[in-house]
Amino acid sequence: MHPLLGILLILGLLGLMVGLVRYLTLPPELSRKSVHVALGLACLSFPWLFSHFWPVGLLCTASIGSLLWLRKQKGGLNSVLHSVSRESWGELCFPIAVAVLFLLMNDPVRDYLIPVLLLTLADAIGALIGVRYGRSKYSTDEGFKSLEGSLAFFLTAFLSTHICLLLGTDTGRAESLLIAAIIGLLVMLIEGISRKGMDNLWIPFVSYLLVNSYIDMGWLMLSGRLLMLFGIMVFFLILRRRSYANDSVLLASALILYLIFAVAGWIWAITPICLALFYSLVCPTPDKDWQARHGQDDLLAVCGVGLLCLLFSINGAGIDLALPFIASWSAQIAILFAAFMTWKRPDSSTAYILCMGAGIGCLLSLPSLVFIYHGIQLIIALGLIFAGCVIAATCLWKLEWQRTGGTLSPGRPLRQFAYGLAATLPALSINLF
Repeated sequence: MHPLLGILLILGLLGLMVGLVRYLTLPPELSRKSVHVALGLACLSFPWLFSHFWPVGLLCTASIGSLLWLRKQKGGLNSVLHSVSRESWGELCFPIAVAVLFLLMNDPVRDYLIPVLLLTLADAIGALIGVRYGRSKYSTDEGFKSLEGSLAFFLTAFLSTHICLLLGTDTGRAESLLIAAIIGLLVMLIEGISRKGMDNLWIPFVSYLLVNSYIDMGWLMLSGRLLMLFGIMVFFLILRRRSYANDSVLLASALILYLIFAVAGWIWAITPICLALFYSLVCPTPDKDWQARHGQDDLLAVCGVGLLCLLFSINGAGIDLALPFIASWSAQIAILFAAFMTWKRPDSSTAYILCMGAGIGCLLSLPSLVFIYHGIQLIIALGLIFAGCVIAATCLWKLEWQRTGGTLSPGRPLRQFAYGLAATLPALSINLF
């Protein structure tokens, strides 16, 4: 088919669908998701309609321009996409994701069909099931989502991935089942933590990376990854009732811990696990007046430095980043202890806070350190981590508690990230030895 004829066909079908949805006056969420599904199903045909990128790029650019124009209109067609009360940029993320996936595509099924199918069906079915049948709620930064909707999302993502891999690739039956289960769980977690419709960007890109990462793995290794992911999810489910964090933070924590396990191995994951356990110990069991105090911004403040170390370690720059990585989590343990003492014993001496926080941070980092360093290097590593913990605890105690009278002042997550970054500087000096 000539590219111009394909463009006209797609535009005609989408225009017909939007007009039909507008004419039927469907409920707001059903209206949005009907257009979402229509757009996705139309995009699924791109690898077979177009052999070059320019028609896809033109369609996606035109879609973004039209959607931006619709945002400024009142009533009419605008009500089809923007009649729900929450703010969402999902409709703009959709064409961006499609264009990038088409540009990256080598295998149509693996690189394009699966990510776009997950974006089209899993997201829509999960949202509609959640709205219609959602009874069991979990908290997020934007309010609440339903367990029923998340389970529907997982089942749709699982079936979509499994069928595409089984029928469209050379992947074996067992491997396709395992890959589909892992991807289904991971993108379900991503959908659960996404805000303002950004899941329309994260779901296709992450599923693209996951399919290409797991496609060549054997069933034994895939089984290990699935069991590890399931175990991590159970771990944070157990900690749920001893946490001041909302549920989306726990979902994001499970994703981060799985990423650490998958990329760096279990030795690097020990200190983050210790931090999660220590957090659950110093937080009282929520009572009837409990409210979630910690959101995803707080989680990013805690994990951001460690994730940066993990990212740079993948590139193999010739720098030992294991110790800075461990030090970043140990520093957060010291910060957590200092914050806890502001609530429990606000009149404690500064020396006691700093020494105890640094000591606990070193103690909980020791299980990881003994597998990496030995002899004099282990002693040096402990000393550097102790120094970093003192820096982090001092920053929180002096700059937050004594300056503002609390640890929940505006801008604190960004400052806490900076405290953790400063705490890794002594650990970087291990590369001099």
